[in-house]
Amino acid sequence: MTDSVFVVSGKPFDWRHLSGLDGLRSCIKVAIAGAASHSDPSTYLNGGVRQFLEFALVHSNRVTRQTLVDFRSHVEAQSRSANTKYGLFANARGYVARLQRARIVGQFLLPKNLPHEPAVHKANLYELAPVRIEELSERQRQLLSELEPFGELDDLGRCAVVVAQERIEAVARHARREISDIAQRFELAQAAMAKVGANPGVAFAGMDSSLEEAIAWAYSRYGRLMPSSQEIDSTLYRSIKKRFGGLPVFQSYLGPTTDSLAPFLALFLADSFCQPNVDDVWNYTFRDCVLQGGSKSTAIIRFGKLRGSEQEFGVEVPVGSADEWSLARALRFLNVYTGSCLGLTEGSGKHKYVDGRQRLFQHLDRIASKSLRPMDPGSVVDCMRRFLERAAQHEPSLRRIAKIATGENFRPTHALICVSRKGIFEAQRRLRHKAIPTTQIYTDRAHMRSSRSMRIISFQEYLYRNALRAGEESQTAAIPTGLGLHCRAQQTDLPGASTEEGERCWRPDLCDSGCASAKLVLEEPATVCTWMRMIQHLESQRGRMVADYPERWEQVWEPRLVWYHALLSKTSSRVRKQAKDLCVSTDWSPPSLT
Repeated sequence: MTDSVFVVSGKPFDWRHLSGLDGLRSCIKVAIAGAASHSDPSTYLNGGVRQFLEFALVHSNRVTRQTLVDFRSHVEAQSRSANTKYGLFANARGYVARLQRARIVGQFLLPKNLPHEPAVHKANLYELAPVRIEELSERQRQLLSELEPFGELDDLGRCAVVVAQERIEAVARHARREISDIAQRFELAQAAMAKVGANPGVAFAGMDSSLEEAIAWAYSRYGRLMPSSQEIDSTLYRSIKKRFGGLPVFQSYLGPTTDSLAPFLALFLADSFCQPNVDDVWNYTFRDCVLQGGSKSTAIIRFGKLRGSEQEFGVEVPVGSADEWSLARALRFLNVYTGSCLGLTEGSGKHKYVDGRQRLFQHLDRIASKSLRPMDPGSVVDCMRRFLERAAQHEPSLRRIAKIATGENFRPTHALICVSRKGIFEAQRRLRHKAIPTTQIYTDRAHMRSSRSMRIISFQEYLYRNALRAGEESQTAAIPTGLGLHCRAQQTDLPGASTEEGERCWRPDLCDSGCASAKLVLEEPATVCTWMRMIQHLESQRGRMVADYPERWEQVWEPRLVWYHALLSKTSSRVRKQAKDLCVSTDWSPPSLT
C-alpha cells in the first residue's frame, strides 16, 4: 500500500481523500481483499464500499452500527431503482461483515438489507401471441403429431410447445437467408475493392455504372465508411438510392451495420444448443470465439458474462455441411466481416475491449462516432425488431409477434421447449442454471401458464357469444347463482331445470360456462364482486385442495380460477372499484370446495 493508492483492474484506485477515517489502512486492506474475490473488482469497490466509507468519514469518522443504519437511510432516500439501492447497501453491509470477521470493528447486529424487486420473467414466443389448437398451421400440426406426451403436459400445453418451436425455427430459417445474402454482398464488395487496389483511377459513370463500379468508386473516395447523405456525392447518392434503397443497405456491402448484424444475433439466440441470454451474444461474445470441437463435425462456441476467458461458456455445436449456414459457420464469417473494418475502431471507446479481447458484434456508425463501435442495448432492440418484421414477410408464423418480440423472448422459449421435451435436468444443463429451483420456474410456465393463455382466448369467444349486458331485458330471465353466473334453467327448457319447486339444480363444481343454462352479466358491480370473492376464496383454498384433492383441483378448481381471472380482466376500472366497495360493505358465504 502506497499513499492509499491501489491498482484495480489495471487502473489506480485513489483512497487518499479518506485519510481522516479511523483505521483507514486496515479498512482498505479488507476492501481490496473483498474486491480481489469479486468478478469485477472496480465495480465492487464503486458499488457501495467506497460510498459507505465516504459517508462514514463525513458523519462519524469511524465504522459503527449507527453509521451503517444512517447509510441505509441515505441510500433509501436516493432517486434510484429499488434493485440499484439494494445492491449498493448489500455491498456495504457485506463489507462491514468482513470488517467484523477481521476484528477491525466491534461485533453488532447488522441492519436488514433494503428490499429489491423480484425478477420479471420474460414471456416466451408463444405467450406473446397464443394460438388455439384449431388455428394451428400444417407445419404446427405435424410438429404436434410428432411431439410425444411428456410429464403433465396436456394438449393445450403441447400446442404451446409446437407453436413456440415453429416460431423459433422460422426465425433461424430467415436468419440463414439473410446471412447468405450478406455473405454474397460482402464477397462482391471485396472483389470490387480489390480492383481499386490494382486500378486506383477507377471511374464512375453515374446511373450507367455497374454495381461493382459504384462500389469501387465509393470505396476509392470514402473508404469502407460511407459519409452521411448530406456529405456524400449527389450522383452516387441517387444511384445508391435507386439500386440499394438507401445508404444503410449499401454500407452493409462494405462492412457490418446494426441491421446486417441482426440475423447473426437472431441465429445465435435461436440456437437450441447455446440458448444464450441477449447480453451473452452482443456484449460478451468476442473475436475468434469459434474453436475446433471434439471432432471435425463439431465446433465449440465460447461466450459468456464478464468473468474472464477462463470462465466463459463453451458449448459444442454441429458444424453442418459446407453449404449450410450453421451457427459455427456464421460466426466464422462474422469474424471476417467485422474484422475487415478493425482499422476504423473508435479510438476512445472504453467498452471496445474486455479482458484484453475485442467484441465480435461491432458495427459501422456513419453518423455519430464515424467509426467501428460495439452495439448497445438500444441498437440491439431496434435491429432485432426490424429483423423480425422482415422475417414476418417470408414466415407467416411470425406475423403475430413481429412488432412485439425482442431478443429477451428467445431463452424462455428454449426453456419451454426443453423442459417439455427433455425434462427438467436436461433443461437445467442447457440453460446453465446452478440450481433446479431456477429451472422449475420454466417448468411451471410450460405446464400451466401457456395452457392458461389458450384457455383465456377460448373463453373470450364465449363472452361474445353468451354474455348478457346489465340492463338488457333478457337479464330478467336469469337468476344469480352466487358464483358469478346467472342461471336460466327454471325459466327455460334448457338442461338442468329444477324438478322440485324451490330446489336449485346447481353445484359449485358444475355451475360454470359449460352449462347451457349459464349466462354472464358483464359490467354489473354485484357480479364482479362475486368474481373477486371467488378468486380470493380459491386462492386461499389452493394449498388444501392440492394436498387433499389434487385431481379435483387440476380438473375443476384451477381452470375455474383462471376463468374468474379472465372475466375480471375484461371489466372496466370503474366497475371494479364499485365491486371492491361491495366486497367490503356486504357479507358473503363462500361455497364449500371438494
